[in-house]
Amino acid sequence: MKRTWIGFIVFLCGAIVICAASAAYARQHNYGSFRFIGGFGMVSLKNTEEFAVDGIENIDISYSSENIVFLKGEADKIVIKEYLYENREDHTKMETEGNTLYVKKNEGMNVTFTLGFLTGSERIEIYLPEAFSGSVTVTASSGNITSDPAWSFREFYASVKSGNITCEAIEAEKITAETSSGNIFFGMAQGERTVTASSGNIVVSSGAGNTYVSVSSGNIKVEGASGSFKASAHSGNIEAELISLGETVEAETSSGNIRLNIPKDSSFSYEVNAGSGSIDTDFDEYLSYNKRGNAASGTYGANATTSIRTSTSSGNADVKFR
Repeated sequence: MKRTWIGFIVFLCGAIVICAASAAYARQHNYGSFRFIGGFGMVSLKNTEEFAVDGIENIDISYSSENIVFLKGEADKIVIKEYLYENREDHTKMETEGNTLYVKKNEGMNVTFTLGFLTGSERIEIYLPEAFSGSVTVTASSGNITSDPAWSFREFYASVKSGNITCEAIEAEKITAETSSGNIFFGMAQGERTVTASSGNIVVSSGAGNTYVSVSSGNIKVEGASGSFKASAHSGNIEAELISLGETVEAETSSGNIRLNIPKDSSFSYEVNAGSGSIDTDFDEYLSYNKRGNAASGTYGANATTSIRTSTSSGNADVKFR
């Protein structure tokens, strides 16, 4: 028992020394977002701010490790609620400048140390009026971004370094979502969609508009898409259902399978390279294959206005009619 207590005390002293040294280093190198959380604490409502929606056309939100949730609010104001650990003392800068509301926290590199027992996940609740139709930019270093209600914005941009992005329904002229490590899910994304993930899966369940999706390591699934379509995966599968075709449809993966479902009444040119995989289409008789049978090209229908291209180094390439 005595050895156990001695070991614990040594560990505790070491942790304190490391935190103190890190604090000094952070101050020396101007890492203003350094914070130390110690002791025992639970998440509670720490701060509430309200802003009149009149005159606000853009909202720019930036946090670090907190989860960010968008919720429906009252008709005439924007409300921001911060649920944080009770023993946190850092503050968020919230202010309007021109027609933009800025909500900024922990700028610069995040250096965070926790010592003790903390329960619950910190979260930020953003209550927006249903009538707000401006632009929203939201970023987080390590946290999830979630939006359950349906929204109509001018533009929507969401980015996390380590976390998930989950949106039930977003309609905007331009929709951008990106994560370095995490998954991205849209129940509906209506508008031009650009969705990227370094390590994670991408799912877009419905919505019209040109689509640009890419992952380094993960799978892509897009349903009910229309317009031009471009998908790339370094290591993962690509699956897409297209209800109408734009000028170009491209799907490329280094290691994974490709499956496209397209309208039967379409007219298009098709070029495919399957590497070490196989090719399977509903219009094989319109294609000319190479000797190995792993590459083909041809045209289906009259007056083809769409170009379809699929390429996989190690995987199968399937194009089927819906």
